[in-house]
Amino acid sequence: MTSMFPSKKAKTVESRRDRISGLPDEILFYILSFLPIKYAVGTSILSKRWRFLWTSAPRLEFDDTVLFSNPTEETDIHFVNFVERVLCYHSDAASVKKISLRCWGSYIDTRILRLVYGTTMMPNLEELDLDFCIGTKIQLPNCIYSSFENLHVLKLCSDIQLNTPGLVCFPRLRTLWLNSVRFSGDDALKKLLEGCPVLKDLFINQDTWFSSGVFHVCSSSLKNLEICRLIGYGSGLTAKVVLETPNLARLKVVYHSEVDNIVMDASSLVSASIDAREPHRSSSLIQLLKKISHVEELELSSNTVNILEKSSDSEELPVFHNLTHLKVGFSKVERLVPQLLELSPNLVSFKLEKV
Repeated sequence: MTSMFPSKKAKTVESRRDRISGLPDEILFYILSFLPIKYAVGTSILSKRWRFLWTSAPRLEFDDTVLFSNPTEETDIHFVNFVERVLCYHSDAASVKKISLRCWGSYIDTRILRLVYGTTMMPNLEELDLDFCIGTKIQLPNCIYSSFENLHVLKLCSDIQLNTPGLVCFPRLRTLWLNSVRFSGDDALKKLLEGCPVLKDLFINQDTWFSSGVFHVCSSSLKNLEICRLIGYGSGLTAKVVLETPNLARLKVVYHSEVDNIVMDASSLVSASIDAREPHRSSSLIQLLKKISHVEELELSSNTVNILEKSSDSEELPVFHNLTHLKVGFSKVERLVPQLLELSPNLVSFKLEKV
């Protein structure tokens, strides 16, 4: 008599069945997109079903620190060759949506440009992340600035020098990250932003250098701006930040004494976060707070509070009539906190964050 229940052997066979390999290609591509390319390529040994799947992966993330734990000149050469082969043998260049290229090998030098050129073969790329820390400045080829009509996110980090050409065209770029890059001229950033007509988010972080005493951001589409640790060429250079951003809604600033003044039309601003590091002149800080006194959300770091605490100008702080949400960092009980509460008559929420 045949049992109506599956045998133990049948259950074992069923449990060992490779169900993942039976999934549609689109789902497998999605799974592969979360793996560093080293492991995505490694899946090719699983079975015939997986052998060439990685060549159609929509996200390609290359990181030499993942491929080689102890970089040498030989491993750096292998890394460049590996990336070139992957870009060359990818079966569907039009399907690639993201490329992340992280190179920290000290022997790669200008050979990295071969890899940068390779990214331009992806016509529908939406996100490009370049992070080079190789001990020498890399000037991006001019084709980078006009080869990506569908690019939404661009991240440039470390040993990259921006020498923007006459033609810059990122018609769909919405998010731009510039982290520790170098601007080759006073108008490099200006020309870059002019080529980004729909840019919404701009992040300029960590020791980004500029050559003159004025750092100028001009964008009519920008909604969110974060500026951290601007410094100038040469010690002691007093800098001025000029923001021509008429539609800016959110601003975050982390700055030191090198930035003496921020010139802006803040009428559209809704939210602001200020972290002024010492030594910093309280007078320019108070002037900034006056410019943004109409915001609805405000965050002040403990550094900012300490500077205002020590200042004899704290009585000149403005009234924040529209402020509904206030967050203040502190390292001890500050006399400034009650004053801020008094200056915020319409406050709905208040948060103290101890550091």
